[in-house]
Amino acid sequence: MDAGKLNRLVTIQRVTLVPNGSGGFTEKWQDVGTAKVRAVPVAGKEGLVAGTLQASQPWRIDMRYREDLSTADQLRAAWLPGKILTLQSVADPGDPRPGLWLVVFATAVAT
Repeated sequence: MDAGKLNRLVTIQRVTLVPNGSGGFTEKWQDVGTAKVRAVPVAGKEGLVAGTLQASQPWRIDMRYREDLSTADQLRAAWLPGKILTLQSVADPGDPRPGLWLVVFATAVAT
């Protein structure tokens, strides 16, 4: 993978359990690292969710290989303020591990 094409920055986030003070736990997204990526938008789509028209924008993300990334993680992208990227799939292109390919969807974050 050509490093010059990795021109956008994402923050990798992973859900953690935080004690809530009542003996239980609350889920919280925690930053676990950053990565330079190449992000390419693909055809967006619209659909009804709970009777409301919702739009989503899928992206193809190319990044350097990471063993610790899974679909349980999410990405916060600097170029998409107010949005998160939920990982729908993580594909390893094979040895000698030139990069990791992701298919993600941008979804609105409540602020």
